[in-house]
Amino acid sequence: MKITHPTRILASVLLASALALGVAPSAEARNKWSGKVSWDGATLKARLGLPYFSDIHGCGKWDSLATITKKPKWLENYTAFSAIGLGASVSVGGASASASGSSSYKSLSLRNTKGQKNSYLAGNVCMSWSTIYLGMTVSGTAMYNGQMRSASVSV
Repeated sequence: MKITHPTRILASVLLASALALGVAPSAEARNKWSGKVSWDGATLKARLGLPYFSDIHGCGKWDSLATITKKPKWLENYTAFSAIGLGASVSVGGASASASGSSSYKSLSLRNTKGQKNSYLAGNVCMSWSTIYLGMTVSGTAMYNGQMRSASVSV
């Protein structure tokens, strides 16, 4: 069971208070990088971008990036969302996942096989009204110089 961080609970309370008072929070996005994974002169990183707050429809724009400094054989960006709440659901780009229990999960990936140094995904993510937490994980995985490595970041 994943425990919600106290600052997320506080953010939810502040958001509910702001909405009750008719004050709209900014749609500023949270950008977070993974640690660097280096080998044979290459450095791999992953980044996620997820808004702190959703719009009035429970949606927000997200993006994810896997990047490497050297030309890889292939580079993959794997992005996953998890929603927690009673009857929680999450939809990404028209595809959705829902559960009658307490959580749901949706993932997508993009693998570049022509030596590109970046693998980028972006879209819109929406949550049902009963969702109390939305998590996001981005994993960048690359095959370079005959070795596979991964870098991951989560919120």
